[in-house]
Amino acid sequence: ILILVLALGFFVTLVLACALPILIGYLVFNTDAAKRERAHIAADAEMIARALAAAVDRDLANGETAARTLANQANLANGDLAAFHTAARRLLRPEFPAYAVAVSAPDGTVLLDTRHTLGSILPARGNEADVRTVFNTGDTVTSGLHRGDATQPWVISVAVPVWRGGKVAYALTVELRPRRLQELLANQSLPPHCTALVFDNHHKLVAFR
Repeated sequence: ILILVLALGFFVTLVLACALPILIGYLVFNTDAAKRERAHIAADAEMIARALAAAVDRDLANGETAARTLANQANLANGDLAAFHTAARRLLRPEFPAYAVAVSAPDGTVLLDTRHTLGSILPARGNEADVRTVFNTGDTVTSGLHRGDATQPWVISVAVPVWRGGKVAYALTVELRPRRLQELLANQSLPPHCTALVFDNHHKLVAFR
């Protein structure tokens, strides 16, 4: 088996495994022909893996773009959470990269979650460390797989700062379903002898084909 591992620009590692046509064993690799065949298969595998890596990166970049677009909403910058909650819910259609949006205060309290009615008691989301990083650094943070508790679905999240007066007023989180990456792999034209797997930065399996 040829295993090719590529670290992607966001949070995942893609592993592409291709079955090599080994019929006789290690002795076959002593021939020049076998070496050329092995090099050819390795080159093809690398090309496929890089194309898949680029596709996964694009999908995650779309999630970050969605988060930044929402973070720039005037009603959020003005602190009108009710208006933002309504507007964000309208945006969450099937074609939109994210399926849920949350806004957190500097102390980590979740102020709104589009999956719940505004003013509801909201459960933990599982990305509290990412939210703290956003407030401490002002950077965007893309998570691995997480969930607040066993009753919630596994998600991937992108957390971005919401600036007001030169300071981070809120952390906005958009959540992506891992199914998006599964569908992305399913739509790729992989050779029948190849398997692609996507892991997060904690080595959890996110998607495979």
